[in-house]
Amino acid sequence: MKALVIFWNPVEDHFGFHTGTLVYLPSKKYTNRYILSETSKLFDLFGWLAPMIVRAKILMQNTWKVNIDWD
Repeated sequence: MKALVIFWNPVEDHFGFHTGTLVYLPSKKYTNRYILSETSKLFDLFGWLAPMIVRAKILMQNTWKVNIDWD
């Protein structure tokens, strides 16, 4: 059973999340725009993904500290 990004497996009786796959590619240009776009895709209805979302926000703060450009 699935609701938004949270799914429940009734056989094993556990919840899970579909967050997509973010793979580091050395050839890709990581900009503030890209990181903000990926971070904004995280939706946490119950607050269970808070540790992951906080890490994403810290990553966004660090990009500002090292002056990574928007484009």
